[in-house]
Amino acid sequence: MRQVLFLIIVFCSQSIWAECYVEELAAEQNFINCMAVAEQGDADAQYIVANMYSSGQGADKDERKAVDWYRKSADQDNDLAQYGLGIMYEYGLGGLNKDANEAYEWYRRAADNGNYFAQNKLGLIMPKQETHEGHDMADNMDLEADPFNPHDEDTLFERFWDWLLGTEK
Repeated sequence: MRQVLFLIIVFCSQSIWAECYVEELAAEQNFINCMAVAEQGDADAQYIVANMYSSGQGADKDERKAVDWYRKSADQDNDLAQYGLGIMYEYGLGGLNKDANEAYEWYRRAADNGNYFAQNKLGLIMPKQETHEGHDMADNMDLEADPFNPHDEDTLFERFWDWLLGTEK
């Protein structure tokens, strides 16, 4: 399960590799390069360092350190790091207790910052609690209502690629 989560996070991040990451270099050298940039406060580099700690590529696997670096990046509104923290809380990784409410909050922040995966995740885990007005919480969310059929795979695929390539309509 953890490998699947890591692959999701890495797949989501392919379009934002910071300037510290050079594919031709060994993972260990990329870690050294990205750590130097991350320590200067670069949110993308912090996110990459978190992924490297989470996966054990280029650094010793350390999910607790991954959580710390995801948080540093997420606090700078990096939507991928916010999504990553949501995953860590949802599954209780990195020394965190499973916490659906905290996971929801991080997914929500990521969704508010335009993260397609978090927006999709919120649609899957939306609490079905009633508010004092008798409406589902989903009715009170300020995410844009999707005008398409959520089960139409062609539309989902098209929206995903639009989001990934930054050509959203």
